[in-house]
Amino acid sequence: MKKSLIFLGSILSLTWSQVSAQSIRATIKPGTANSTVDIYIRPDFTDNAQFLRNLILTVAIPTAQASGVTATITPAASGINSLNYVSEPVEVFGTETVYAFNGTASNGSMTFTNGVEILAATITFSGGIPRTSQIKLADYTGAISNTGATSNALFYAELNAFGDVTPASAGSGLSIDDFYATPSQSTVGSNVVGGSPNNGFSQTINNVGLPVQLLSFTAQKAGDTKTLIHWATTSTSTVAAFEVERSATGLNGSYTTIATQAPQSGNGSASIDYKAYDAAPLNGVNYYRLKTTGITGEVTYSAVQEIRFNTKLSTESVRLFPNPLTADTREVKVDVTAQSNQTMTYLLSDLTGRVIYQGQLNVTAGQGQYALQGFDGLSTGTYFVQVKGTSLTQTIKVIKTN
Repeated sequence: MKKSLIFLGSILSLTWSQVSAQSIRATIKPGTANSTVDIYIRPDFTDNAQFLRNLILTVAIPTAQASGVTATITPAASGINSLNYVSEPVEVFGTETVYAFNGTASNGSMTFTNGVEILAATITFSGGIPRTSQIKLADYTGAISNTGATSNALFYAELNAFGDVTPASAGSGLSIDDFYATPSQSTVGSNVVGGSPNNGFSQTINNVGLPVQLLSFTAQKAGDTKTLIHWATTSTSTVAAFEVERSATGLNGSYTTIATQAPQSGNGSASIDYKAYDAAPLNGVNYYRLKTTGITGEVTYSAVQEIRFNTKLSTESVRLFPNPLTADTREVKVDVTAQSNQTMTYLLSDLTGRVIYQGQLNVTAGQGQYALQGFDGLSTGTYFVQVKGTSLTQTIKVIKTN
């Protein structure tokens, strides 16, 4: 007989009577997608007049790797009758964090064939950057860590007519026979999650892609002209590269990479810190995100951070030097402050308005110095230089002395 399933004060009491020798076992395999595992069941009988009325699946991961990780269950799309799953509260048993899912159905139909396994459900872990971890399919008892209450976290299968069809050893209600091993993919053993070996059994697979928490990702101004980007992660053993991306709009497809870093070595839950700089942020809003690529090619993105810079020059201006000019002046230049790359024109004229020289300046955005032509051989007197740009018209009075 199976015990009641109790989680955080929410009590689900089920009375089961095992009326036949039929049994269903389970196994765990790596899923086809990253960060997933597949749970299969295998009957030791043949029957097409039954359906699963209750199926409880419990998986566990090391608590040291569980920070920020959530688990969700997706029933198989075919081969098994529809089950309505309830996710039980996440609990800690010994050194393991446990995710239990209780599936129930009031009707349905499916075919059971002796020795033929059936995909029951896929469990997906989410929460950050991919890495590998040990995942357990478990059947054991223990104390709920934050309440002290006795509870069961287990594997259990019940058919509509046969009742409890979960293998069980006498007295404990738990058995290593609950699970069957898949060669090279999983092992069955008594390395239980909590308590002594007699308190439960588990089946283990290793090197399953499991999210590890991205502890932080921030962007902040570093003075008036730079952005400091900082992020911290736990283990990065399966990360191939980090890329800091920037966008002017924040829209997907508009991001470009501004910095790339290789992962630092480290395991477990210790924080690993990284930083990068954007030395030339865009005028206005800059959108930053962190792209993480795993060693098998999977990609994840952080939340987006926004930083605003007002780098655009408020005015355009021109300053001519030297002024006044002397007989020793060999070169005349202008300091130009421009908002954009552009071609400026300039006219050198005398007091009567006669144009002496006309030229062009190919100006780049920002501040720069440019040489002017047409000043050779000027007589002593007063002259004017008019400079025109995209949004600038400025006239400078120039004096020529002996």
